[in-house]
Amino acid sequence: MATSSDTGPKSARGIEYGIVETILSLIVQANKRREGSDVSGSPLGHLYLSRVLLEMTKLQPTLMPRAIVAAMSALFEDFLPSLVPSARTALADWLALHLTNTSYQWPSSYWTHWTPYAQAFVESSQRNSRGEFVMEALGEMIELQGSPDTLVSECLPAGSPLVNLLLPKEDSTADSGGVLHTLTKDL
Repeated sequence: MATSSDTGPKSARGIEYGIVETILSLIVQANKRREGSDVSGSPLGHLYLSRVLLEMTKLQPTLMPRAIVAAMSALFEDFLPSLVPSARTALADWLALHLTNTSYQWPSSYWTHWTPYAQAFVESSQRNSRGEFVMEALGEMIELQGSPDTLVSECLPAGSPLVNLLLPKEDSTADSGGVLHTLTKDL
């Protein structure tokens, strides 16, 4: 016999975490359609799945962002190094699309935590999957915005060392040619 605690909203607590993990796993596996490719327009394509997660975030603004941040934290710490480059790129592309469509709502502590990985990737010739992910996500956000100005002013924490990685040293007003040169290093 079902009690009142078995039905209703309380019985579905935590389901958003499972939904987010499932959608992110499908995004990582999805083939992103590239210009000139013959990949079919599957309903489970990268953009479709990204839009589903974005709409769910807008419908549940108190639940879904928390679940997304928790899932990204687990992916970054535990699984990112074991992902193949195409899966890592798909995840970076999703994060960029998601953040540009949610007014860059992301905890600044994560950017702070991710900064050393990005610095190590840019400053070293060794592979660094976490740093590569961060720089790919930032590069995709710049590509979606057309300029790093919005990214620097609205997304990254004030005084973040990531700004120095994005902007050319001689011009702090954001020359996108220099930014793209920095971001495409060894990709």
